[in-house]
Amino acid sequence: MLDQIINNFIFSRLLYIVIVTLIGFAVISDLKKKDKIEIKEYLNVKKINITLLFKYLFLSFIVRILLEQLVIFLNTPATDIQVPVNILEIIAEFIMSCIFAPIFEEIIFRFGLYKKLNKKLNVFISILVTSIVFALIHFYNIDGFIILLGISLIWHYSFYKTNNLIYPILLHFFHNLYAVSDNLLDYSNYWYILLGVSIIGYIITITKKQKNWNFCFS
Repeated sequence: MLDQIINNFIFSRLLYIVIVTLIGFAVISDLKKKDKIEIKEYLNVKKINITLLFKYLFLSFIVRILLEQLVIFLNTPATDIQVPVNILEIIAEFIMSCIFAPIFEEIIFRFGLYKKLNKKLNVFISILVTSIVFALIHFYNIDGFIILLGISLIWHYSFYKTNNLIYPILLHFFHNLYAVSDNLLDYSNYWYILLGVSIIGYIITITKKQKNWNFCFS
């Protein structure tokens, strides 16, 4: 009975949400008390450079798709992923993967762990170590680790260049949205289309003059 509850798709997602949320708040509190770092200083929602955001998004998808094809070519072990089978499980997967994971995982790793490491290590080693831990903590096989490490480095680079945590949060959101929809629709036969679109989009964003999109809230 206990095994059935633990292995239940929705229960496992809810448990993940609770654990990650608690850790996220603990990280925020620890940085505020011990390091005098306020997370709100790194959450600049009101001003996001859309061209820059899409540049990092296209680049991260290029890296993701190329690494996915690499691990397929190398015949690495497939990652065993639970796939939602009904509407409640799909909703639970979306909430976990596209809302809580992008926000709190970025706070825990891209922000909290990185800031702690960067006090003792240089920037690039801190970014690498953070990305390795981030990839390992997802308990994927070697294929998932390689892919997640690659895109994690891009996400962290976006934070390093902008000093704005909103960028990696949004990049994380779009990648998880892609992963969730891929589990349901299977894009494996159309990877070259997404790769082509990403390459063209990336070229456009690096040649186009960057414009800011200001979010205004009443």
